[in-house]
Order: sequence, then structure tokens, then C-alpha cells
Amino acid sequence: MEKKLIENLSLYSGLDEQVFVRELDELLKKYGISSQEINLATLREVLAQEIQDVFVELKKTVEEHSDEDPRPIDICKTN
Repeated sequence: MEKKLIENLSLYSGLDEQVFVRELDELLKKYGISSQEINLATLREVLAQEIQDVFVELKKTVEEHSDEDPRPIDICKTN
């Protein structure tokens, strides 16, 4: 993992570096990327894909509940 990149991201995220590295490592594994090959371009691609996946899931959730009570749903709630 590009140490300076990870240190900066962790610092600016406000998260504990160990927590940040662990979560980032899990995310990279999800996309089949080794932490040894991470760089800014790869990180951007992974984060863009992850955001896209979140939006797709959000859209599905909204569509599944579109005929229900129109009050806002808690998108952070886990099933």
C-alpha cells in the first residue's frame, strides 16, 4: 500500500489509521486488488465503483418501498 497516500487519507478522514487501513483493505479485497498495488488512480476507480454500487442499492431500496408510507426511509438501517 502506498504508505504516504494511506497516511494522508487516514489523517484527512479523521478516522483512526488502523481502522481506516482495515476498512480500505476489505474494500480493495472486494474488488480483487492487493493493498500492495494501490495508487491514487486505482483508489479513485474503486471508490467511484463503490459509490455507484451504493446508489444502485439505494435505488432498489427506494423502488421496493415506493408503494409504502411516503415518509423517508432510513437508508443506513441494516436488515
